[in-house]
Amino acid sequence: CREGGCEFRFGERWIAERKLAPRSRQGYEYLFSLHIEPHLGRLTLGAVQPATIRAWRRKLLAGGTP
Repeated sequence: CREGGCEFRFGERWIAERKLAPRSRQGYEYLFSLHIEPHLGRLTLGAVQPATIRAWRRKLLAGGTP
């Protein structure tokens, strides 16, 4: 990280650091790549604000994701 330049990768790191069964890992990776990476993947952690998460969640709900 330099000057807040960390990419929004903690989700990938969280999955990688967990002791998960192979199918659970695949499921988590799939959901991360489907719902989180496309919307938040290019943001820095410093750029993620409550309003960012609310807008992301609204978009998911509007698309039919519970």
